[in-house]
Amino acid sequence: MKSFDARKGKRLSYEVVADMRFFGFYIGNDTLLIQDNIDLDIIYEKSEHLGMIYALELFKGYTKDGVDNEKPRKNYISVKEYIISAYQKKEILLNRFPFTKKQLQTDKNWRSVIARFFMDFGLRNLDTFPLQDLKEDYADDIIDYGGHLERLTAIICNIIRFDKNYNVINEEWVRYRASQYIRAINDENYKVIPAFKDWETSLWW
Repeated sequence: MKSFDARKGKRLSYEVVADMRFFGFYIGNDTLLIQDNIDLDIIYEKSEHLGMIYALELFKGYTKDGVDNEKPRKNYISVKEYIISAYQKKEILLNRFPFTKKQLQTDKNWRSVIARFFMDFGLRNLDTFPLQDLKEDYADDIIDYGGHLERLTAIICNIIRFDKNYNVINEEWVRYRASQYIRAINDENYKVIPAFKDWETSLWW
């Protein structure tokens, strides 16, 4: 695949990258809801749940232009409520989501693009070239390990570029590079070409 010129478009702020990579870290270490004594085992299963909680974090936390959402609607469903409802297999009220399922599938805004990746990742539906011949579950060890999920989240957030309307212009490249990282974690013989640059994998403290 032809490399994308990272000088094109706008990038996410370092603050957003840092916030989201911490979110991935807390999921992978099963500490996202530790204060409520709620485990996240259901997130590690083959399902859409991982993508849904990323979407909840993104849409409740940020406006479409990447600014902190200082006034999120109080009636939006929280990650905690979502996890509890998923465990109990209760129908979750869709009118309490700050997004729609269709939006996650088709929207080009950076929030939807990130959530869409993690939904496909959680469902093991990524059909990118680096992963096509992997027979094992390529998501399990990454979701269940904080450092790997943290780094994967950072890579996606670092590489995403969008236009003046905050629509992503390099989704295919983002998914490709993220899939290279996933393959490298699962296959010690796989060589990432081109090698990741420092800015692609940085966690931005």
